[in-house]
Amino acid sequence: MVEGVERMANKMNPETIAEMVEARVDLMTALRDRQDEDLARFRLEPYNSNEDETTEYESYTSNEPATYADKMMSLLSTGRMVPRVPHVNAKEGARRKYDLKERLVRGFYEAGNEKLVATLQPVLLDQLSFYVTLFGWYATRAMLVNVEAVNGVETTEVDIQPFDPRQVYWGMGPTGLEWVCVRSWMTPDEIYADWGVEVDGDSESSQVVYDYYSKTHNTVTTAMDVIKKPTEHGYWKVPVAIGMAGLSPFLRSEGDTEDDWGHYGEGLYKANRNVYDQKNTVLSIYLELLKKSRDPSWLFSNRGGKGELAEDPNEPGQVH
Repeated sequence: MVEGVERMANKMNPETIAEMVEARVDLMTALRDRQDEDLARFRLEPYNSNEDETTEYESYTSNEPATYADKMMSLLSTGRMVPRVPHVNAKEGARRKYDLKERLVRGFYEAGNEKLVATLQPVLLDQLSFYVTLFGWYATRAMLVNVEAVNGVETTEVDIQPFDPRQVYWGMGPTGLEWVCVRSWMTPDEIYADWGVEVDGDSESSQVVYDYYSKTHNTVTTAMDVIKKPTEHGYWKVPVAIGMAGLSPFLRSEGDTEDDWGHYGEGLYKANRNVYDQKNTVLSIYLELLKKSRDPSWLFSNRGGKGELAEDPNEPGQVH
């Protein structure tokens, strides 16, 4: 089975990549659904008390999910990332060498942040704080890339790019990651602007793009077209770091594992999801009762008891 994983990881044609990734998409549906729902809570998408669409009751949306997450992100983002190269009992010359390594890593980190800021993105620690808090996962590419300067001289740049964990899929081998793919959506015009390659399709319709990394190569494809030919990335393993928050390992139940993924790598809202929903429900009822108390109903009676009301008597200001 392991040999099969390795063979598949090195077959980088568009059809094989799409098949591998889409199989993982189906497997991890419960995880992605949970992450999407938590993002909706953070964005304070309005709570709806009228799901059956037959009533018009008041609806209340608590801001607690946003304020709670903002506080946790702030605590994480104000921390310090301090690289350490152990040099216990090392001689003076060796300690100086290790100190230089630490300074080099700090320089890489700052150079990566400068590139993120230049492309209108938050710095690395801010993005990781956001993703881990909401989604319970992080994924980041870190590489040294050769770029051609304006004067034609090739230079080397630090390339650190965090990814939205909801778009990242991977395959495991005996020693770790065999491949990682960032599955995103782009229009043909966007693909041409980024890569200078024309692909089939409506210029305004998005299509799935696979940014695929094996242990040796990187390629970018759609389900049918090659956007970037397989290129050696020069690293000795997959150049993407993937991790999760929390202490729980993957707990596999008997039978299918799709639902198990929904509990793997929990985010901040693990213990509060149902509480938020119940709070919105209770306060929506309270808001509706307050509305009725400000504009109470009136008593209506008629001889014979056969009169009918034209409107709902439960609405504020109605007669009954």
